[in-house]
Amino acid sequence: MDQSILVWHELAEVAPDLVTAHVQLGEAFAAAAFETEAIESWRRALELDATEPRAMYNLAVAALKREGMATALPGFRKAGELDSSQDDFFFSLAGVYDDGTPAPDPAAVAPDRDSRLAAAFSLAFEDEFFSAADLIGSS
Repeated sequence: MDQSILVWHELAEVAPDLVTAHVQLGEAFAAAAFETEAIESWRRALELDATEPRAMYNLAVAALKREGMATALPGFRKAGELDSSQDDFFFSLAGVYDDGTPAPDPAAVAPDRDSRLAAAFSLAFEDEFFSAADLIGSS
């Protein structure tokens, strides 16, 4: 991982306006558990191009880890507006795929944490964000 950080860091220095270098540098920092540096890199990418969906998405993930869903959700929405494939990427990371089964009725979900979380992912996948947040909040 250190090699990746060095390569992207050098590229960002040589071509400071190259947005991709800052996004990739942030991802290399995040993979090496340098969260503060990763966030700085993604913010720099957004300074250069406010419509960079991957940087927005990565900042949303960082906010989710640090501050919770309420802070992260606007970033996820913005990343999805900029590039809808970012939503697909988020759900694939979470292990949620469209299997053709409709999301369950929140009132019918078993009270255990795992059932509620699985149902929340299904609801979020179908853009039922408020119902999903309610299920997560009650877990």
